[in-house]
Amino acid sequence: MQGGLGLFSAKEWNNAAAIKLLWMIHQKKDLLWVKWVHGHYLQHSNIWQVQHRGNDSWMWKQLLKVRNMLLAKFGNAEVLMSSLDACCVNGKINMTAIYNVLYQSNISAVWAETTWGRLNYPKHSFILCQPENCKHLFFECQYSAAVWIMMMDWLRFTWRTCNWYLLIQWYSHNLRGKNFKKNLKRMALAAAVY
Repeated sequence: MQGGLGLFSAKEWNNAAAIKLLWMIHQKKDLLWVKWVHGHYLQHSNIWQVQHRGNDSWMWKQLLKVRNMLLAKFGNAEVLMSSLDACCVNGKINMTAIYNVLYQSNISAVWAETTWGRLNYPKHSFILCQPENCKHLFFECQYSAAVWIMMMDWLRFTWRTCNWYLLIQWYSHNLRGKNFKKNLKRMALAAAVY
């Protein structure tokens, strides 16, 4: 899971959709709109080399903008197409696979299990992964700190802290795994913050 909310970025998802269109144009899919693009915009060129003209549509210019971003990222069309081919199953390209190839890394945030624990309610996790809000509102505020200290007593913690960064670090390193008590303690943190 990535940092942040662990959700797809709308901008990057739109880019993945544009990439799917580019792939369909490159593959010369037997679709009316693809044939029109080849006849109107490409003529005797290909999708990786064509340049936009002043009277081209805004949408076409945006598609070429995504193409240019991809070519810069991958170096050339051959490397890009090799990466996109890996996203295909039975001749169909998968947008989630495109998104993952382009934008996801395998590095997990250290706090991902604490924030998105299986017992946590999603609305609690959503609030919990906003660290500046958590730090200020739920641990530096005198009332909230008192509530958290009581929660730590209830959880039978042998240590006390109201420092968000120390707390999330301790949780992320000492409460790893699928043990029910650890899950319950992660849920208690998310619920207390919520």
